[in-house]
Amino acid sequence: MAPCSREDQIMKVMARIERSPLSAEAYFRRYSVPFSIRQFYRYRARLSSEGQEGLRDDRRDGNHRKLGKEEMVFLRGMISTKPEVKPVEAQRAITEEFGTTVHRSTMGRV
Repeated sequence: MAPCSREDQIMKVMARIERSPLSAEAYFRRYSVPFSIRQFYRYRARLSSEGQEGLRDDRRDGNHRKLGKEEMVFLRGMISTKPEVKPVEAQRAITEEFGTTVHRSTMGRV
């Protein structure tokens, strides 16, 4: 049997809380829940606005990335064809291609 995804586990707990005759606060006081009451309300809001996809954990994609996926693919292609490219040249190319302004130090880290 395949393990449940994080989203599936959250959905199961959310369903138990919603089906319970107890209020959410009382449920959290009585039972052990793997997230906080504040997180419960955040999850509930995301579920109503975005569905189960709203529960997806995007941290593996990087927190508050300066460059998006398209910019990173562009940079990888640029560097693979011209490995000696300087950060300033890459910065200029990103700005011209995508209109994204990125600090030179960010380009050096990339």
